[in-house]
Amino acid sequence: MIDFSKFVEFHGLKKWAALLVMFSVLFLPSQVFAEAGVEPRRIVLGSHQPLSGPMKTYSQVGRGALIYFQYLNDQGGIHGRQLVLLQRDDRFQPQRTLEVVEKLVMKDRVFALFSGIGTDTSESAMPLLKSQGVPHFFIGSNARRFTEPARHGIFGLLPTAEVEARVLGAFVGSNHPGEKVILW
Repeated sequence: MIDFSKFVEFHGLKKWAALLVMFSVLFLPSQVFAEAGVEPRRIVLGSHQPLSGPMKTYSQVGRGALIYFQYLNDQGGIHGRQLVLLQRDDRFQPQRTLEVVEKLVMKDRVFALFSGIGTDTSESAMPLLKSQGVPHFFIGSNARRFTEPARHGIFGLLPTAEVEARVLGAFVGSNHPGEKVILW
């Protein structure tokens, strides 16, 4: 049997490192920033979410982020700056994602994208984000392309589908040997 504990520990550490990087950027003193979306009293982030359409149940991720940001703001924000999260409805359609991300980057001048949902939707915005130097934190996709190879300014959130399959397979093999199991 393969021991995945070290693999999981490493990837868990990788996620914490990404969190540390994100929050280090957000908590740095104001003199460091000459960035879009970072203002004396607020930090503006953007997000593409399926607020309507067949995948709208995933918009709960964005609602959770808004609740957490409100909690942080109630505690005084980040070095006195309030976090603002502009969520735009992409209907889980890549072309629409590109349109809303272009508006977030070019018109709303967000500092970064935060927790966009979907593989093809997030990928559709990558060329624009790269050309404008806008990072994307915590992409809601388990596609390997958001974590391997590492790309500047791209921070995936979820383990890859391959990692999930290996971990689940190891669990089932250890805890339910010889049984028929369906994983969905």
